[in-house]
Amino acid sequence: MIYSHKDIAITGSSDSSIRIWHIPSAQCLKVLKAHDNAITGVSLHPTGDYVLSSGSDIHWALSDLRTGRLITKVQDTTSQRGMKMKFLFE
Repeated sequence: MIYSHKDIAITGSSDSSIRIWHIPSAQCLKVLKAHDNAITGVSLHPTGDYVLSSGSDIHWALSDLRTGRLITKVQDTTSQRGMKMKFLFE
């Protein structure tokens, strides 16, 4: 799973890690751990400060990219494994 915005790429992988990459230098800037299983979706907030992620652990998580801290993690018992999500703004 990959999401890119400007010079930043966000990847989610089967090892449950979310990595923040600086595209021009191809360097990993930060590794986030918000899930117990594979990442199924990532979405960057329009401000570039937050990442919303979903995992096969049937949770979605909101993390602060500036600090690397997990803000909240919520179990979604109504969804199926492998759910995907994104920020929607008009």
